[in-house]
Amino acid sequence: MSHLLAISGLHIGLIFAVGFYSSKWLLRMSHIRVSQSIQLNKLFVFVGFSCSFVYVYLSDFIVSASRALLMLGCYLVIYNLGKNPVRWRSILYALSVVLFIDPFALLNPGLYFSFLAVTIIFLLTKNTVNLSLGFLKRFAQLLQVQCALFVGLLPLSLYYFSGTSVIGLLINLIAVPLVGVLLLPFLILYCLVSSLLDISGLLSLVDSALYYGYQLLLSIPNDWRWFSLNEFSFSLLIISYITLLLLYFSPNKYVCLIPVCVYAVDSELQPEANFQLDVFDVGHGLMVMVSHKNKAIIYDLGPQYFGRYDYVRRVLLNNINKQQLSIIATIISHLDNDHSGGLTSWQMAGYQHTLATFHPQGLGNKCKTTTLKLDELNIRSFTAKIENASRNDQSCLLKVTGFNYSVLLTGDISAAAETKLVEAGKDLRATILISPHHGSNTSSSCKFIDAVNPEVVIHSSAYQGQWRFPHPEVVNRYNQHHIQQLSTAEYGHIRIKFYEDKYRLEFAREQESYWFEQD
Repeated sequence: MSHLLAISGLHIGLIFAVGFYSSKWLLRMSHIRVSQSIQLNKLFVFVGFSCSFVYVYLSDFIVSASRALLMLGCYLVIYNLGKNPVRWRSILYALSVVLFIDPFALLNPGLYFSFLAVTIIFLLTKNTVNLSLGFLKRFAQLLQVQCALFVGLLPLSLYYFSGTSVIGLLINLIAVPLVGVLLLPFLILYCLVSSLLDISGLLSLVDSALYYGYQLLLSIPNDWRWFSLNEFSFSLLIISYITLLLLYFSPNKYVCLIPVCVYAVDSELQPEANFQLDVFDVGHGLMVMVSHKNKAIIYDLGPQYFGRYDYVRRVLLNNINKQQLSIIATIISHLDNDHSGGLTSWQMAGYQHTLATFHPQGLGNKCKTTTLKLDELNIRSFTAKIENASRNDQSCLLKVTGFNYSVLLTGDISAAAETKLVEAGKDLRATILISPHHGSNTSSSCKFIDAVNPEVVIHSSAYQGQWRFPHPEVVNRYNQHHIQQLSTAEYGHIRIKFYEDKYRLEFAREQESYWFEQD
């Protein structure tokens, strides 16, 4: 509701009009004699702009409302200076002022949605709206603007939200006029009248009607309300807007097909990864996903904080939905909070059945030693056979092998368990190793490192955590073996894509590496 009330420049203009004409009416009703040398119009403008400023202040100066207020201010200044109040000047001045006040607004998606929406409206309504138009022509113009906004903002929506509202166009045709023309004026009137009369019953009636309409919207099937799209890259975002600009401005409309064809050829030439490893940034804990051909297995579910916050709901499920993956199995290395904290959220999300493959006797017992096929990937689970083992040493290990590469996930095993595995002759050799116990000095013995002989080791650890993992001695041991080391504390979410003859490392923090974050 606050979004609908504050986002539209129409509302800022409406509040300005209320202040402007109310002050004009009050002065007229007061019968105060004013010298003709005083420019009353500037006084009325000041009152109207002050009302708009208070309104935007109440909206907490969100980008869209600030943009509308600054555009209004620029327009009024240009008008009072006797200049031509060209609309493009007001939007450019407003953008300059917004960025001057807060350069970091460039990181706010609202900036792009707001200014792009106004630009689209300006392009479609080159002249001031003709008030003499009939109802049908006005409705046709409104429909044209809403369709243009839907198409023009679609790439941004897909990029930032990985989807778009399917019925958004229809809802906006109803909600925007309803809120802008009826609801907002009613609320203003209510605020003025309620100080004199008790009309809370009328407000309750309106609220009930709106609530009923909202419930009707919720009854629409989710597939009709929202369309999800797999990862929409930044390059595709740029290509989309280049195409739209050429389509609108170029006299030869077929030119718009050039960037589309270039992107299609480039996408076709890009090799597809055989499988993918995601090591999520969960602080001090572990949560890993191995995916192949839209299928995936999950290893550990990260920590839970304060008894309510975990990374399953906010990170893992979002990644699964974004990549449209089907979860085949889930394995919990051991029941420490930093490895199983998200278990309740995982079960509530409907993935309880995925635990049966590796934990048929429940999570209280050791995981089942078994082998699972994920198409061309071989997945093998095993544990160290050690008497009176601690919970850490009971950790279930997982080895993923396929396409000439292998990944070893080790839970929190200590050097004692590592020695047992080496002495038992377990095949530990792997291309990628998730370091035991987050890089603790109780693990990663030299014998174990020699047995695994990885090319890359990943430490899943917290940034400046209390244990300061990975331990300097562990880092030194891997360095002595000339093994590349990566830490989620430094790089955030780490993704490795495996191809036929190479693998590629991707880091979340490098993909959004802004200049002000650099040392």
